[in-house]
Amino acid sequence: LESQALDEAENEATADRISQLEKVLATRTEILGRKHRDVATTCLEFAQLQRESGRISSALEMYREAVRIRADLLGDRHAATAEAKSEAALGALAAGDVQQAKQWLDEAIQTQTDILGENSPALAESYHRLVKYHSNQGQYAEALELAQSTCQRFEAVFGKMSLKNAEALKTLSSIYSALGNDMQAIYPLLESMEIVNGLGLDLRAEAEFILAAGWQLLQFPVSHPLLQEVVDEFLQKLKSTDPDSKDYANALQLRGTLSFNQKKYVEAGKYFQSSLQIYKKFYQNPDHPQVLEILNNLGAVALNRGELERAEQYLDQANNSRVGSTATGNELQFLIFYNLAEVKARRGNSAAALDFLKRCFEIDERSLMTNLVLRPEAALTKLLNNRFNLYSLLVTLQLTGQLPENSVSEVFSRILGRKGLALDIACQMNAAQNALIHDADIASKLQEIQQLRIWLAETSVTGEQFEEQQVSDGGEKFVPNRQTKAIIRIQELQEQVALAMRGAGLQLQLTGVDVEQIRGKLGPRSALIEFVVSGLIDLKDPASRAGDDPHLLAFFLPSDKTRACRLVDLGRLKEINDQIEKLRGHIERVPRSLRFMSEEELESQYQELSSSLYRSLLQPFDEELTNIENLVVAPDGQLHFIPFAALNRANGHYLVEDLAISYVSSGRDLLRENAAPGRGTLVLADPDYDATRKERITTAKTLGIDLSPNVSLALRGAGQMELRSLRWRPLPGARQEAESVQTQLKDSIYGPVQVFYGGDAAEEVFKTVVSPRIIHIATHGFYLPFENVGTYNESRSVQRSSGSALGRLRYVDNPLLRSGLVLAGANQLATSSEERGINLEDGWLTAQEISSMDFRNTELIVLSACESGLGDSELGNGVRGLQRAFLIAGAHSLLTSMFEVPDTETRELMGLFYQKFVQSGDQVKSMQWAQQKLILKRRDQSKAAHPFFWASFFIVGQPERTPAGK
Repeated sequence: LESQALDEAENEATADRISQLEKVLATRTEILGRKHRDVATTCLEFAQLQRESGRISSALEMYREAVRIRADLLGDRHAATAEAKSEAALGALAAGDVQQAKQWLDEAIQTQTDILGENSPALAESYHRLVKYHSNQGQYAEALELAQSTCQRFEAVFGKMSLKNAEALKTLSSIYSALGNDMQAIYPLLESMEIVNGLGLDLRAEAEFILAAGWQLLQFPVSHPLLQEVVDEFLQKLKSTDPDSKDYANALQLRGTLSFNQKKYVEAGKYFQSSLQIYKKFYQNPDHPQVLEILNNLGAVALNRGELERAEQYLDQANNSRVGSTATGNELQFLIFYNLAEVKARRGNSAAALDFLKRCFEIDERSLMTNLVLRPEAALTKLLNNRFNLYSLLVTLQLTGQLPENSVSEVFSRILGRKGLALDIACQMNAAQNALIHDADIASKLQEIQQLRIWLAETSVTGEQFEEQQVSDGGEKFVPNRQTKAIIRIQELQEQVALAMRGAGLQLQLTGVDVEQIRGKLGPRSALIEFVVSGLIDLKDPASRAGDDPHLLAFFLPSDKTRACRLVDLGRLKEINDQIEKLRGHIERVPRSLRFMSEEELESQYQELSSSLYRSLLQPFDEELTNIENLVVAPDGQLHFIPFAALNRANGHYLVEDLAISYVSSGRDLLRENAAPGRGTLVLADPDYDATRKERITTAKTLGIDLSPNVSLALRGAGQMELRSLRWRPLPGARQEAESVQTQLKDSIYGPVQVFYGGDAAEEVFKTVVSPRIIHIATHGFYLPFENVGTYNESRSVQRSSGSALGRLRYVDNPLLRSGLVLAGANQLATSSEERGINLEDGWLTAQEISSMDFRNTELIVLSACESGLGDSELGNGVRGLQRAFLIAGAHSLLTSMFEVPDTETRELMGLFYQKFVQSGDQVKSMQWAQQKLILKRRDQSKAAHPFFWASFFIVGQPERTPAGK
């Protein structure tokens, strides 16, 4: 009977197999007595079958019985008892008894290590289960470190070409996926599939593994066509051999998911229905997770087809069952709750919809607290974007009047719980890591991260050791190049540091955002306008989805507590982006247009475009704007790249003529506390871009800078230049600008002032500074949008010139490597050479390198360069470029630019800014005053004041308002 239950009846209904094993267990217990090895073994087999069928409570009790029997018979520290505990841990985990699961695993691993040794198969299996424990609890940093060592252990114990090793690699891939690290996830997954393909397994075993891997491949859209071919092939094979098997049901479910992602809802529904019938027959358990998942999928299909009553029936069935408290269970519960919320909203039951949305937020917040802080920023962004539908439905309910008018603040608080969160976490992580720098192990890891980032920055610029992704001789196995390996290593180290932070008791502040606290940070006669890109759902249109036609929303929060927070739908995002593109295009053409048009004519054109954009963005708040003096702008998307100061109001004024304007990534930035300001000012200006290596070594030695290896250390810009022939040219006004800064600050509270010109304005100097109070850099800046590497023919070359360097950077995925500043020697890439014992920088200071520095005590960083405020714009996550890098490094605020700036006017603007700043200590008011002065001067001299000459610079961050004085 036991043999038949476990072997011959593999594809019979689970209930039948359970019934057979019950007979076996009863017979054995009657004949052999309770305390017998065979009874304990049958208990384990019975428990595993119950767990797989979703009978979790019964399974856990049977696991407990197996552990008790073996402990009574053989002792608590026997290898067989340890094996029972290791297997039983999976049952405890499924039942949500986390403490019991961890206790059993720890005891099993200790016993197996002592008795069987490090190389035993049983110990390897226990470690693999421990990986799954951490993963199911969302503890991905712990899981990752264990998974990596487990892969090595499995390969040593079972062999490289073994199914066990393939399983370990697949588990490792799933953890990378959970961390959002797609680049890392793909390699072990492909390797595991390659191993299985070479093992010659029977159809059932191969299908079970490949289909499980297929679910992981779903995250890579580029793989979907190939995945569909593979699934269709298995569907055909399994239909003819095992049409009632769970593998066939799994293949149907996977195929239905592919159809659903392609919006083929009728087709998807048919696959899901067929899968559900098999699962019900096989498991005979309505609470099995796969049954619940299919019910949710069918509910989603019906919802997308507008069949709301049917959708509600499916989803209610799923919701009335027990999903479980693991990370996987929480995600399924989230999806069920969200789909129910949308169904209720579409049926007009806003109270029920809001209740389900609140449950979604509760699950989401638990997930954030558990594992979000352990993910690299790119992974955070990906995870945050997965909740777009949730927030879209919330604002839809508010804007359609289904929520009370006074709930806008609560909705705003929810939005701020996500918007700008990636930057906030990065800033907190950087500060926390600096607090642990005394720990030798952490310091070593942080130093390795910094060295790898510098190497990536240098190779991206110089083209040295540039390699393509390689493919093995077999044509299937992908081998990461050195750059990819470096990126993977950095992220592994970051996760290890995050784990160490948790062990040291350092916690990041991810509590909910209080709108009233933000209001209190604004200061008198001020307001925050928070722009948010969101989907809006037409609840009457079954085909309307959150991501179909995004809108731009604005929350307006005045500092006056008697005035309520307002939410306004500003319209379709595409239409507003079209206006932004026209405005920026006009500004970019100004230098050329001035050859045949007057400034007055150009300003007239600009004002027409600008007035239109003002009406779209700010006209709904025009009355509120008349009652304030300071406006804090939190842009989203392309709004990061327009000068709000230069938008035309109905009264004919530019906005800066009426208001002082500053920027933040999101309102939550205002809650971040600044460290105490440092002392003194550092000025780097007018670098000698042609400074030779020998000259820079002499400078470094004169200044006492250690160059030993492994020691951490016209128009202003190149945005529109021909890259291949580019050489950085001197800035005529930069030295004069620096002298003016020195004169104005030397006797103020911002002194003393250190100034470095020419060959002394070097990267080595900048990297040795210790967070002065103010940093002023007058040089060229660069930002390059990402371009597909497939269009780049120069990637194999190692040309070492400024033009070829910028050309290469266009094809680097990391935006922090595509933006930066150039300093002394930047034109000398072609003549650079290595010398033993000398570690000289290349003169290209990338944002990636800056983000690893420490500017926690720097009150203001002035980037007097073109386009220094640009970067890759990510919805809800600000701009990833120079400004992001300095903020991560701890700088309180930046004065930076968003388009090309003329040298003379920049020098004049900076002089006026510092003149007022020294007197008032207010950065934002000082910039407003300086821009107003330039506007008046140009109108007096040229009868016009085109924003090209004065509006590029803006202040971002949390500017200090320190008392001025000598």
